[in-house]
Amino acid sequence: MGKWTPKTKRNAKTKKKITWWKRELVRSKEILAVDKSNPRYISRHRDGGGIESQEARIKSIQSVIEKLESSL
Repeated sequence: MGKWTPKTKRNAKTKKKITWWKRELVRSKEILAVDKSNPRYISRHRDGGGIESQEARIKSIQSVIEKLESSL
C-alpha cells in the first residue's frame, strides 16, 4: 500500500464526498418519483418543498458531483 501524502488524503476525501452525493442523488430521485405518483406523500425535510424544489435539488447535486469529479 502506498504512503499517505496530502494529495492522496485530499483525493480520498473527495472520493468519499462523491460517493455520499451519489447516494443522496439516488435517494432524491426515488423520493421525487414517489411524490410525482402521490403528491401528498410526506418525505424527509431535505426533499420537501414540492416537485419543483426537488428537481432543483437534483440539478444542484449533479453539479456538485461534476465539480468534485473535475477536482480529482
